[in-house]
Amino acid sequence: VNVRYSRNINFNGNFGWRSREGEGSNTYSYMGGVNFSNFLIKSMRLSTRFAGFTNYYTSGYNPSVSVTKSFRYGHYLGVSAGSYIYTLKNNSTNNINNWLRLTGQLELPIRMYLSGNYEYDWGDDLKGHRVLAELGYRY
Repeated sequence: VNVRYSRNINFNGNFGWRSREGEGSNTYSYMGGVNFSNFLIKSMRLSTRFAGFTNYYTSGYNPSVSVTKSFRYGHYLGVSAGSYIYTLKNNSTNNINNWLRLTGQLELPIRMYLSGNYEYDWGDDLKGHRVLAELGYRY
């Protein structure tokens, strides 16, 4: 579901349900979020999101927030942060993982682009840095 409240505010959400024959419980997932366009200044977007799930083995949720600034010609920079919090049902183990991500993209001549991500993760499952760079061509 996607609902535009006003010119600069958009709400979205979804719900999923999966049932497998022979499995003792169903899987449920859900997500809700709100996006604010032209947040504080023109071409800046604030996005918030809350997602969750439960299945036979685990249950958890994932809140996140991001701010992205678009520039002329399709360039952009963004920063986002979030957590992934879940519980293993067989032993009631709680796990928390956090991340902070910087993203950007430069539009290059002849329909090419250069994009990159830097991510720092900390928590129970992941710790450390990740870097991703991509050089692409648009058909």
